[in-house]
Amino acid sequence: MSDTAARRLATIVALDVAGYSARTEADEARTTAEVASLRKVIEAIAAKHGGRVFNTAGDGFMLEFGSSLSAVEAAFELAETCDPKVRVGVHLGDVVVQPNGDLLGHGVNVAARLMARSDPGSALVSADVRRTVRGPLAERLQSRGILKLDKMAETIEAFTLTTAPSASVSGKSIPAHPQSTSDGSRIVVLPFRARANDDIEMVTAEGLTDDVTTLLTSVRELSVTPRNSVRRTLEPHDNPVQIAKELTCRYAVTGSVRRSGDKLRVSVELIDVSDNQQKWSQKFDRPAEDIFAIQDEIAKGVVAAVGGVINRAEGLRALRQHPDSLQAWELTRRAMSISWDWRPATLQQGMLDARKALEFDPNYALAHGWLACILAWRAATGWTLNVELERAEAIREADDAVRFGFDNPEALWPALTAYWVAGAPERTIAVFERSIARQPDIFLTMPFAMAIIGTGYARAGRVEEGLALIGQLESAYPHDQWGAVWTRVNVGYSELCRGNYARVAEVLVNPPSEHDGMCRVVALMNLGRDDEAKEQFLRLRKANPAIALDHFVEYFKDYSADRRIGAELSAGLARLRDLLKASGEAT
Repeated sequence: MSDTAARRLATIVALDVAGYSARTEADEARTTAEVASLRKVIEAIAAKHGGRVFNTAGDGFMLEFGSSLSAVEAAFELAETCDPKVRVGVHLGDVVVQPNGDLLGHGVNVAARLMARSDPGSALVSADVRRTVRGPLAERLQSRGILKLDKMAETIEAFTLTTAPSASVSGKSIPAHPQSTSDGSRIVVLPFRARANDDIEMVTAEGLTDDVTTLLTSVRELSVTPRNSVRRTLEPHDNPVQIAKELTCRYAVTGSVRRSGDKLRVSVELIDVSDNQQKWSQKFDRPAEDIFAIQDEIAKGVVAAVGGVINRAEGLRALRQHPDSLQAWELTRRAMSISWDWRPATLQQGMLDARKALEFDPNYALAHGWLACILAWRAATGWTLNVELERAEAIREADDAVRFGFDNPEALWPALTAYWVAGAPERTIAVFERSIARQPDIFLTMPFAMAIIGTGYARAGRVEEGLALIGQLESAYPHDQWGAVWTRVNVGYSELCRGNYARVAEVLVNPPSEHDGMCRVVALMNLGRDDEAKEQFLRLRKANPAIALDHFVEYFKDYSADRRIGAELSAGLARLRDLLKASGEAT
């Protein structure tokens, strides 16, 4: 044998079984048998593409290919075919050939590090491989950015195989968002100002902002920035024109509200941001019960003022009926306002307010929708003593929201959310597809609703369709920080449904709510990152000492349409519970 080790250039494919440690702990005999069967599948696919398995260790496999194209084809066939799911990394590099046929060297190490960063059921391909691949497959390799690989000083650009996400669901095309065009009609309704020490006034101002926004969205020629893309309040020093410019809007609606008993004073103006000129203004001194008429007049005034863009005001139509009661409107708006931080106390108060609103107007779709959403989240997080009762009630309230507000997206999206949160994602899909069949643009200015509805598809087992819907929010508002939160959270929810634990841990690294935090905890446990999971859970428990780990052990059993994934999620949290008990930190 030569003293100089034989070297050659080779394309290496590294893969392992996703969640192997957790699966082994849950059922070692079954997992061992699965991996043994998997080896036969891997060897067959490798041979089919002209490759070979040169090393195995536990759940890990190393493959060599003489052609980068063949390696990439094999890698993605493995990712899509193998059950249980595998993670795959592909790299072209220099290797050292051992007498027994094993390969060592930097090329092997990079492939293994890429594999560790890959998602279950997917593969990461290095830029060196990408440069050598030609043809249609190369066009489908999309960059995941520059990655810093574990225990390596260098960085590397990685690619994954994608298809252009379809903007259609079950053959129904979703209209492109109007903000993708620059027709000069983009408009934002900024939060109406109110006195911070007056709760009723603040609720009135916020409700007026929401309703005027909703009314203007019905004008097809206008491109209206969704309410959720704008901060809920303005500070005294905020410059409305500057905010509108940051949101790339041509026009800004701004105003103030003063409320004293049953008297209401509203001042409003429309500003042309391009030259900082007032296009229209109006003051209203009316009884408080006239607020619905005021909303309509403001919307009509804005539409008429933007005459160069819109030449007909009759296009204005309310997407929902006004409630029969001012009290119902005020209570619902208060329920919506205080529920946004999703804490036990505020959801409790929001639930009470929504119930009271329905006493004043039993047919108010918006109140039904928000009550459904609140009840569903209370049941999901275990913030109630009657989980099953409130889950069932959430579905009934969502049914009522759909019945009374089928053409009202503001009431429809919380109802669709309630369905999947309460464990009925098929209803989310059925109602959504029925609504867009009747009115394809119903959520045109609510891309955040697409993100929420997308999770319904994921929880029903249609993850790719769900992620395509979620992607609409990101494409419609690429610079919107609030939209980025909605995207990140719902991507995390959806990826959890198919056991893509690495992706969940990545996107929910700063979870905005307890539910999001528990999704990350369960993902970390199934990645074998027990210490991180424990630390994350203890932070959640510090914020809410009443958090019940036993509840989430049960809750996650039914989280995914894939019963195997649900079992993994539940088993992961059960193991965390045992770890906490062993360390004297029992819940």
